[in-house]
Amino acid sequence: MFLTVSAFTANADPMLNDTTPPASVTNLTETNVGTQWIYWNWTNPDDADFSHVMVYLNSQFVTNTSQSFHSATGLIEGTTYTLSTRTADTNGNINSTWVNDSATTATPADTTPPASVTHLSETGTGTQWIQWEWTEPDDPDFSHLMVYLNSAFIANISQSFYNATHLIEGATYNIGIRTVDTNGNINSTWVNDSATTATPADTTPPAPVTNLRETGTGTQWIQWEWTEPDDADFSHVMVYLNSVFITNTSQSFYNATGLTEGATYNIGIRTVDTNGNINSTWVNDSATTATPADTTPPASVTHLRETGTGTQWIQWEWTEPDDADFSHVMVYLNSVFITNTSQSFYNATGLTEGTTYTISIRTVDTNGNINSTWVNDSATTATPADTTPPASVTHLRETGTGTQWIKWEWTEPDDTDFSHVMVYLNSVFITNTSQSFYNATGLTEGTTYTISTRTVDTNGNIGPSSISDLATTAMLPEITSFSGTNITKTSITLIWEASGNTDRVQISRNGAVLANVSDPSSYIDSGLSSGTTYTYTLIPYNEDGLAGNSVSDRFTTISGSSGGGGSSRSSSGGGGGAASVEDFSNLALKEIDSKYLRMNANVIYEFTAENNPIRSISLYSFKNSGEITSTIEVLNSRSKLVDTTPEKLIYRYINIWVGKTGFATASNIKDARIKFRVNSDWIRQMGVNPSDIRLLRYNGTAWEVLPTVFESNTTDYAIFESQTPGFSPFVITAEKVTATSVIADTPAIQSEQKAENTDTNTPLEKAEDVSLEKRQPENSRVWTFIVVLILIGVLAVGYEYLKKQDA
Repeated sequence: MFLTVSAFTANADPMLNDTTPPASVTNLTETNVGTQWIYWNWTNPDDADFSHVMVYLNSQFVTNTSQSFHSATGLIEGTTYTLSTRTADTNGNINSTWVNDSATTATPADTTPPASVTHLSETGTGTQWIQWEWTEPDDPDFSHLMVYLNSAFIANISQSFYNATHLIEGATYNIGIRTVDTNGNINSTWVNDSATTATPADTTPPAPVTNLRETGTGTQWIQWEWTEPDDADFSHVMVYLNSVFITNTSQSFYNATGLTEGATYNIGIRTVDTNGNINSTWVNDSATTATPADTTPPASVTHLRETGTGTQWIQWEWTEPDDADFSHVMVYLNSVFITNTSQSFYNATGLTEGTTYTISIRTVDTNGNINSTWVNDSATTATPADTTPPASVTHLRETGTGTQWIKWEWTEPDDTDFSHVMVYLNSVFITNTSQSFYNATGLTEGTTYTISTRTVDTNGNIGPSSISDLATTAMLPEITSFSGTNITKTSITLIWEASGNTDRVQISRNGAVLANVSDPSSYIDSGLSSGTTYTYTLIPYNEDGLAGNSVSDRFTTISGSSGGGGSSRSSSGGGGGAASVEDFSNLALKEIDSKYLRMNANVIYEFTAENNPIRSISLYSFKNSGEITSTIEVLNSRSKLVDTTPEKLIYRYINIWVGKTGFATASNIKDARIKFRVNSDWIRQMGVNPSDIRLLRYNGTAWEVLPTVFESNTTDYAIFESQTPGFSPFVITAEKVTATSVIADTPAIQSEQKAENTDTNTPLEKAEDVSLEKRQPENSRVWTFIVVLILIGVLAVGYEYLKKQDA
């Protein structure tokens, strides 16, 4: 099908192709509200093709209007409504932007005024002033009072009193009050009171009262009485309680009620005459309300127990109660009352040996209240003293040694009254212990120590026999001499002498571990650059993995024109990792961590190198093995110790070793676990899930899949943990068969660049540390090749020589 476009289409009406909506309205706002209506205004857009506004109320379409207002009616009072608008033009284009405004309808106005004040009365007058007081209404919207004096408005006040001043003496004034609420509603009822200002006054106050005293008290009341003054114009007294005005009274007594039991109150009195003159002198008295009779007994004693016994006596002690009115305890022995005592102990004497007695105690307070609860304890007098010491310990032997410590263990005797063992070291008393072992620390290496023990029972009887054992602290291995010889352009031969307790020597060049050498006292480092200085460090280890002081020296290979080189030596303590059997080009990263393995303890090796996927190795140690090193080798490709490739997606090849060959066995450790991580980008790129990730271990003949658990996700990595029976080459894989072995054998080294953190390793089983002690296979091949070339050369020369002789 073909579409023909006529030439005149270029001159068609452009409005037919208008797809641009008009602008939105502006200045949308409500301009008035009622209880059932809201009025909104806005400004329409200036677009030439603007047509109308689509009006919605609470998201419901209401109408289209070309006006710039909308009045919503029929609404609910006190309710919020949202008006929403969208503009449309004459071509039907609708602006997608909503313009909204919310408004609330009015509530009916409050037209109810507050109640009137009550108790309006004058509370004081002078020659030029009158004070009135009243009680305000309880209305929650009460605001203030309108005060009128002699029908003239004076003030709006929110106080509950008004003091009219600048008045005329001897004149009567009428106060009128109306209440007002917060909505401006005014109570139409007037509340009025009249009072008269004083005439030029007598300014002499009456004398004070005399003989003020309390004449009776109860738990909630006190009555005071006094003698009034003889002044002819005496009117009344002003009564204050605890400095608070209470009342005016013309009586000569006051009964204060509604008080708190056992509380002290102070009455203060000032006299007033008929002219309002107040005596400035206070007359005071204090009194205390009664407390109800105490019928509550004290608490019982606690912690009642015997603290000593003899053949004819028992002493008991206890803790007295905290009651403030505690007085004493009543002591009974075998239900017979013995005595009252305010002490916190009782010593019963004149008893029969080997007999059980029960003490019973009841507490009494100072009001004679007796606690009805008995507190009891039984104890038995001693029998004639035990003078038989316990048997000696057996099987005393050392179970572990270090350079500065020896641990001895023994079997305790079966005596029922056995208490503890007295421990002596080299005939010097060290400590008492109830344990069946003793760990002597702070010792000198290579020194013999004698432990001696004597047993003690609970009666202090000491066994006569001393059981002893000898043990010697370990000696650190030592490099006694170190030098370089047979130095060529590309090789240096290292030779050394070591102490007899040296099991292996770790050799490092420029900080990188080269090998661990056990038998010979020499090592050939080849493949070097001519005329280059190298620093070598040797660390001796004994058979328990303890490291001696390191020894360092620098040697320079022969240059193209000269040979020789100087050396400098240094030593320090330290440890190292296992030598690598891998080609240098296959080692992407090597990380080592050392831990001190103690008997019956968990240990965690932790690794933090950026590109190391192993984060930790954890294990449980059965023995005091000393300093043990764990080594992680991250490889570029498959280990040379392995001859097969897993049919899976390969993330990373790793060699993991713990200790030297033969260490990571079931007799030394258990529960070995490896925590590792895999880059999340690699997981996504391979199209696999975390549940597809597996850690595989090479057991010497084949790859075995280890139990692998997905633990958590971080920003860049998925974290896993696997349990392993031993240590050897490993590979992190995904459970997905690959198309070719080339892909399967290429680890995802590049995806590891973000940050690989490794932890610790656990050793076990026969295949751990496979070929850990194999050293320098490439050097061996080189020398074999050189020897073969020499032999071929010799044979060729001999052959040519024989040919010439025959000619």
